[in-house]
Amino acid sequence: MRRLTALVVLLGLAATLGCYRYTRANDFYRKPVAESKISFGDFLLIYAKDPKQQIGYLETQQIVPAGGRDPVDQHFVYNLRFQRLGFVADKGQTYRFVRDVETEYLGVHEIAVGAAILLKHNGEVAVERLGAR
Repeated sequence: MRRLTALVVLLGLAATLGCYRYTRANDFYRKPVAESKISFGDFLLIYAKDPKQQIGYLETQQIVPAGGRDPVDQHFVYNLRFQRLGFVADKGQTYRFVRDVETEYLGVHEIAVGAAILLKHNGEVAVERLGAR
């Protein structure tokens, strides 16, 4: 009987300690998470220079990462049907969207050159504000 009592006490103690650790873990995961902030910019027009015709759109988003790091600009490129093709990052890294969440790295380019590559345009392009024609 003493062994059974000792066993019950040990199992109760183990269960109590296990529950305590579980609630501590839950408290850890309930802490507020710092979030990044995104501000959307204007849509710009992308033109082929020769002959001058519109070939796409450019949208700039400024992302302020959580933790006080420096803001980052990302320039998203759309075709004339507003399909998002890819983006040019702040330092010129150009990426094409391959699937819903996958990207393909295309190198480091200026914004206009990266936009031309994403739009599969071989000539020079210019980026202008809406109504700046």
